[in-house]
Order: sequence, then structure tokens, then C-alpha cells
Amino acid sequence: MSLFEAFEIATEAVRGAQMEITLFLIAILTHHVVFGVYRVPSRSTKAGKAYLQQKGESFKWKDSLSRKTKERTKANDNADTSLAAIKAAAAMGNFDEANAAFQSCRMKSSAHYNSFLDACVSYKQTSVAERVVAEAQVAQKADGKTFHTLMKAFLNVGDFKAARKVIDDMRSSEFTPSCTMFNEMLDATVLRNVDEAWRVMDDMAKTNVKPTRVTCSILLKCVQQASSKSLLERTLRMVDDMTEEMDEVLFCSVIEACIRTRRTDLLLVTLKRQQTSKCVQLQSSHAYGSVIRAYGVLQDVSGVWATWREMQRRRVDVTSITLGCMVESIVTNTSPESGYELIQEVSSDPLRRPLLNAVIYGSVLKGFSHQKQFDRMWAVYQEMLQTGVQFTVATYNAIVDACARCNEMNRVASLLKEMVDSGIKPNIITYSAIIKGYCQDNRIELALGVMTEMQNSVDLSPDEHTYNTVINGCARRGLYDKGMALLEQMCDAGIPPSNFTLSVVVKLASRGRQVDKAFELVDELSQKFKLRPNVHVYNNLIQACTWHKSCEVAMKVVERMAQQGVRLDVRSYSLLLKACVEWNEPQQAADLLRVACGLPGTSHRLINLPSRCLQPQEWLPVDLIAETLEGVAKRGRVPGDARQAGRALAQQLYGELKQVPIYARLNVHL
Repeated sequence: MSLFEAFEIATEAVRGAQMEITLFLIAILTHHVVFGVYRVPSRSTKAGKAYLQQKGESFKWKDSLSRKTKERTKANDNADTSLAAIKAAAAMGNFDEANAAFQSCRMKSSAHYNSFLDACVSYKQTSVAERVVAEAQVAQKADGKTFHTLMKAFLNVGDFKAARKVIDDMRSSEFTPSCTMFNEMLDATVLRNVDEAWRVMDDMAKTNVKPTRVTCSILLKCVQQASSKSLLERTLRMVDDMTEEMDEVLFCSVIEACIRTRRTDLLLVTLKRQQTSKCVQLQSSHAYGSVIRAYGVLQDVSGVWATWREMQRRRVDVTSITLGCMVESIVTNTSPESGYELIQEVSSDPLRRPLLNAVIYGSVLKGFSHQKQFDRMWAVYQEMLQTGVQFTVATYNAIVDACARCNEMNRVASLLKEMVDSGIKPNIITYSAIIKGYCQDNRIELALGVMTEMQNSVDLSPDEHTYNTVINGCARRGLYDKGMALLEQMCDAGIPPSNFTLSVVVKLASRGRQVDKAFELVDELSQKFKLRPNVHVYNNLIQACTWHKSCEVAMKVVERMAQQGVRLDVRSYSLLLKACVEWNEPQQAADLLRVACGLPGTSHRLINLPSRCLQPQEWLPVDLIAETLEGVAKRGRVPGDARQAGRALAQQLYGELKQVPIYARLNVHL
């Protein structure tokens, strides 16, 4: 048998087997359809009807499922579109459109509520925001951000009480307010209402949220020059109790707060901390500038230079602000010449020369001006012109002020022309300095001419300081009527007088020999403008009495001061003690010395007055005490026996004062 024949036989066998298998499968399938599980029941039988009913419901369920899926997909698409529409409308400034998009959304999520709340905050729609949050709570879509945004809405309109209530509602809804929320509330309230800021801190403590560096930095903003001592101390205790380490931002905030409140004791503690293991690593030029300024306030020149050298050693980039702090500290604590030398050193360096500006030069100009070194000031001014320093109105004001201080008012006209040529308009400070200079030169008519020019100007008008300066000039010249006319003009212009005005008016009446009128004016103006006369006003009244009346009237002023809660100062006692010596009132001088130095044995008249008002904050100068004791001992116009009595009284006072530690080294020859 050939190979081809064998192949043909095998092929036929395979075909026969395939045919048999196919017929077998058809037979089995036919059997199941007719007799088995795949048999379709007859429509007329119960089984057939049940089968058809089951299949129909299955088809209906599949249709329903498909329909719900389509609806859900459509709703999701609508929600996404609405969310995008809300954000877009809010960004474009269309609140009504954002509201319409929010209302049209059927499936609102937390994102929808929060996005629309953001729009409410931007457009100060607090009532709408409250309604939206209430709706979110009902729909169980409110979260921490929802309450946070509502709080922002109230802070945006200054409703701090409502903002704090949001915190309470948030806790009631079992959400925990974050430190960021409390910091935002603090930042919004701290400069407006200090008490409200500390109420926020109390709420923070109740919520067990710990203050951070940011919290403490914000609180330090509210510590201003007029703040109580306890406010800064309380804030610094919080800084010490903070779990976080102090950074340079908080460190600078502490320094600035101490400088603003003139708490050099706390400033010294803060700087000493830099010499311990708890020191703050300074990185920025701003931080170094704050430290330099702090050492300058403490009059620690070595600390100023050490900080400057450290900054250069660490190659921290110097800025104009830091250089300005350095020059100002040197000028204030050493001399303007030293500040000028530093400017020259910087000017010789091409890389640092651009740092120099008119503000930095201004410290040197003011330094020379205050020392009455007009020629040096003028030379620096000429150098600034030659080197092309860009002047400001403050620069010219400093130069005009120097002219006023040094009686060089003849240069003012050329300075004003130079200002105009440079495109710099003189401001009210410029004119006030000119008026001050003319008043110091007793050229009142020229000062009044400048005032008239200001009054005729569209942009400028005399302020309280200007009027006070000219009234004071009239007082120096004894021009009572002219000064009173200016006071009336000031009140008619709607400028209320201050305590400084009262002190100037008292001087005006005193120089015009109308002491009784001085008391009348103080009472009248205090009542009309709701003023509470301060120690400077009363000191001028004391001076007026000692010039024209007697010590008895001056002592009545002292009683009035104590009854009004006004504390006497060193000038008060200087005026009174000198008057007692001049008017031969040794016992009165002795009583005043005893009460000022906290010694027993004062007269019944003074002992009934509040001691806190009679004792000055500073100790009386040794020279004043020595002069008083010598005057009591000599009793210039009193004969023999009285002179001996005066010497005995002076020796007794001398012995008592030597028991006071600060006067232990007092040495007076009686």
C-alpha cells in the first residue's frame, strides 16, 4: 500500500467519526428541548404562564436598572456642571448667577455648599450664608470647612460675636475648630478690640487647641504704645508656654512689641536669651535689623556693632532697611559723624552703594540738626545733591526743620524753590516746620503769613499742631489778644483743642498777666471739648501762680491735681520747691520734699491727699534737692532767729533724706 492510499483511508475514517459525533450531539439536544430543562412550557398551561410572567418581570427589571443608571449619570453630570458654574460665576463677580447655579443643582455635595459659601463671603452675603449652612446641616453635607467659611463671612463684615458663635455651633455639631480658624479670628479682632481677642484665646483654651508661633505673633500686634504693662507680659508668658520653638518671625515680633511699649527690661531679657542654648537662628536681613534696632534702643553700642559684624561674617545680604537701622542706632547712641562714616564706607563699595537712600542720609541730617551742627548738616545735604540721591518730601522736611532749629530761616525760600523744581510738593509738615522757625525767631507776622497761605491752598489747611505752634509763638511775645483770636479761629475751623492746646493757652494768659483767665480757659475748654487736663497743663498753671500769685494758690493747684488723679512729676516739684524758697515758705518746701521722697512727717494738708498722685514716678534730681535745702537754710530775707530755724529745718531734712538709699551719697554744705 502506498503512502497516498494510507492517507486517503485515514481521512475517510476521520470524516465518519465526525459525522457520528455530530448526530449524537443533535440527538441529545433534541431530547432536552422536548423532555428536559430547556423545554418551553405551553402557553395554555400554568407552568407556561408562570414562565412567561417570570421572564417579563426580569426584562422589566433590566429596563428599570438601565433607566436609573442613565438618570444617575445625568444627575452626576448636572452636579459637576453646577459646581463649575458656581465657581466660574463667583470668579467673574456675578453672585446672582452663582446662586442660580447652586439652586439648580439637584444632587448637592459638600463641595457645592462650600463653593457657594465662598461666594457669599466674597460678596458679604451673611444672611444667605447662614441659610446655606442650615440647609447643609439638614442634608448632612456640612463639614469643618462649611463652618470655617461661615466664620469668615461674619469676620468679613466685622460681626465678631456671630463669628465666635460659629465656633460654638461647630463644636455642638461634633467638629473640632482648627488652630487656623482661631488665628484668623485673632487677626481680624486684635487691632480693633483687644478684649475680644482675649475672649478668642479663652475659647481656644476651652477647645484644647494649643497656640502656635502664628498665634503669638498675631497677639503681639495688639501690644501698642498705650497698652497696659500686663498685656505684653501676658502675651510673653504665652510665648514661653508654647510647645513650638520660637522662630525668627516671632522673635522679631517680640522685639518690636517691647520697643513699641518702651519695655527695655523685657527687651533686655529677650536679647540675653540669644546668648543661651535657646537662641533663635537668625537667617534674614530683616531679623538682624530688628536686633540692631533693639540694641540701639538699649543704648548698647557694642551689641549694635557685634550684630553688624556677625551679619557680615555669615554673609547675610544687607538691605537698605537693615543699613538704615544700623545708621540710626549709631547716630542716636554715638554721634552723627560716626553714622556718616559708615555711609562713606558703604558708598566706597560699588556693590553696596545702591543701598544708600535719602532715608539713611536723613538719620545723619537729623543728628547734626539736633546737635545744632548746621554747617555739617548742610555739607551732607550738598553731598547728597552731588551724588544724585533721590530726595523725598521727608528729606526736605528734615532740612527745613534744621533751618528752624538753627536760626537759618533765610535758606528756606531757596529750599522751597528746589522742592517745586524737583516736582515735590511741600506738605503740612513742611509748612509747620517753617512756622515753627519763624515763631522761634519771634517773627510772628511771617508765621501768620504762612498760615494764611495754607488756608488759601486747596490741598492744605492748618491743623491743630500748626495752630498750637503759632499760639505758642504769640505767648512767647506776650501777644494775648492775637493768640486768643487764633484759638477762636481754630475752634471755628472745627479743630478741637487738645491738652497741648490747653498748656499753650495757660502760657498765653500767664505771659499776658491774666492768671485768673488761665484757670477760666482751662475749665471752659475742658468742659466744652470733654478734656481731662494732664500734668503738663497743671504744671503751666503752677508756673503761672508762682510768677504772679503765691505759693498758696500753687498748692491749691496741687490739691486739685491729686483730687483729679493726676500724678505730679519732677517738673511739678521743681516749680513748687523753687517757688517755696523764693517766697520764703520753708515749711511748705519741707512738706513737699518729704512727700515726694516718701518720708513721714508731712503736713495735714498733704497727708489727706492720695499718695500715689503725690509721689512722682522718677526720683527728684540731687541738684534740685541740694538747691532746696540750701535755700531753706539761708532764708534770704528773714532775720536772725528765723534764719537759725531755717538752718535747723534744713539739717533735719538732710538727715532724713540720707536714710533714703538713692540719696545716701547726698552731700550738701549747710
